[in-house]
Amino acid sequence: MVVSLFGSNKSEMNKAMGIWGASAPAGGTAGVFLGGIITAWLDWPWVFLINVPVGIAVLALTPKLLPRAIKRKGSVDYLGAVSITAALVLLVYAIVTANDVGWMSMPTIFLMASVSVMVGAFLLIQRSKSH
Repeated sequence: MVVSLFGSNKSEMNKAMGIWGASAPAGGTAGVFLGGIITAWLDWPWVFLINVPVGIAVLALTPKLLPRAIKRKGSVDYLGAVSITAALVLLVYAIVTANDVGWMSMPTIFLMASVSVMVGAFLLIQRSKSH
């Protein structure tokens, strides 16, 4: 998304990629620090409520601060989204339950085989898509 928004201007794209790259570690650090302050001064439920005004501010400022993107025709790939989501859910479930039932147990092998089938289905679906 950053490349599509700022790709036409190299200096703006470099600046945008720098800001985007710095926001992840800065956000993680700020989240841990501010979460500790909020729970120490207020109470733990406030860590969930503090995001509401921040989210409203982001929604209000986004149209003013980000340039308009070029609208492109296309459609949502529901079948592809469902197949890859199912594959990821099954993979996580297989990994989490494998410690209890065993890595070479039939339930784990069946789940991993199901993951392979779902990823294969996703790849076939994506091969037929033009976008």
